[in-house]
Amino acid sequence: WSYTLGCVLTFVVIAGLLLLIRDAGKAVGWGFQLQSPSVITFLAFLFFIMGLCLSGRIQLGGSWMGIGQSLTQGNSTSSSFFTGVLAAVVASPCTAPFMATALGYALTQPTPIALLIFAALGFGMALPFLFLSHLPQLNRLLPKPGQWMETFKQAVAFPLYLTSIWLLWVLGQQVGSDGIVLSLLGVFAVLFSLWLSGIKPRLKSLTVMLSCIAIVAIIWQNNQKIGDEDDRQATSSHGLWEPYTSATLTQLRNNNATIFVNLTADWCITCKWNEKRVFTDETLQAMKDKGVYLLEGDWTRYNEEITALLDEYGRGGVPLYLLFKGDELTPATILPQILNPNDFKQLIEQL
Repeated sequence: WSYTLGCVLTFVVIAGLLLLIRDAGKAVGWGFQLQSPSVITFLAFLFFIMGLCLSGRIQLGGSWMGIGQSLTQGNSTSSSFFTGVLAAVVASPCTAPFMATALGYALTQPTPIALLIFAALGFGMALPFLFLSHLPQLNRLLPKPGQWMETFKQAVAFPLYLTSIWLLWVLGQQVGSDGIVLSLLGVFAVLFSLWLSGIKPRLKSLTVMLSCIAIVAIIWQNNQKIGDEDDRQATSSHGLWEPYTSATLTQLRNNNATIFVNLTADWCITCKWNEKRVFTDETLQAMKDKGVYLLEGDWTRYNEEITALLDEYGRGGVPLYLLFKGDELTPATILPQILNPNDFKQLIEQL
């Protein structure tokens, strides 16, 4: 229940921030925390350091170095709570494709109802752990403890390292290669401090403090590297896509053109999965040959026009796929968030 409380409160807090920003007149959407380079950098370091903990390179103890990591380590109610917090912060953008209708509905409702819906979503995220806790018969299906647990703990570190690499890639899409290099220098500082404190234990506190200062400075610096949004939108993940703007969409609709709009983000795993399996060169070229205009809106960083389109169609996050069938008065057809390659090919054949 402590883990559940962490999930629920985090969903409510993120939703509360989102609603506050909306009420202040700035349109945002679900997953907006991953549109910030500072948050991305912080999470990359967090997962890297957690991986070091699981690998046994950082020993948690009474020193202040272990305070941050101890929040999610151990078997206490507080550690369970902060594990729920971390899970909700990292996983919430990936929930949008599966809960798009609920998210879109919540963001159009009064604040109390919206917060209640987000609380229910957080509760649903924690529900599998509650089942394990309250159905003792399920415990018989769990493996018995032993030395394998230590091996498994160390093995689990590698997905965390991969997560850090993925976050650095997302950071590079936001601020360029300089941000990645700066972050890697922070990784170097952490590793060097571990090595130095190993041969000079008396320097442990100093090296940890300097590493923390370096990480904070890198997080701040990466947040200053946000480039011109027009330059960001001028690029596309695929050469056949044209960058989405509301003016372009309006002009094409006034001409009764057939338009396919792909709203995506680099941190959206579902988006990348669809793009890899469905939006192939052959498929996109077939659409172009049928006179379909392909517009791609990149929501990796905040974009007011993309967020407005999401809001117009009742969605709180990406992906969103819209098909306008050549009639400026007819609303777009909303395609599923998880696309099936065969169904998509049939859709093209029917155009």
